Amino acid sequence: MRAVAASGRPDQRRLVDLIVRARARAGMSQQELAQRASVSIGTVRRLCSGSSPEPGFFVVQRIMAALLVALHEADERAAARCEKEYMRILFPR
Repeated sequence: MRAVAASGRPDQRRLVDLIVRARARAGMSQQELAQRASVSIGTVRRLCSGSSPEPGFFVVQRIMAALLVALHEADERAAARCEKEYMRILFPR
């Protein structure tokens, strides 16, 4: 599976899947994630459903940062795996 779409941008489907899995692993609701990331609940819902046409880089960064902090609190190994996968999506070889 390619990490980057033909456009040269990170593969949005992989990114959405990662966010959904990390949120579930951290035991967070969409509302809690939105609050921790300082974004609207609508933004989180659109991103998690895949209906956001192209989420902004900084929005994704805020969401991933909130998820990684929550994962570190719950399970450091899961957080490390999540962070590694996120970096592979952003910076494929």
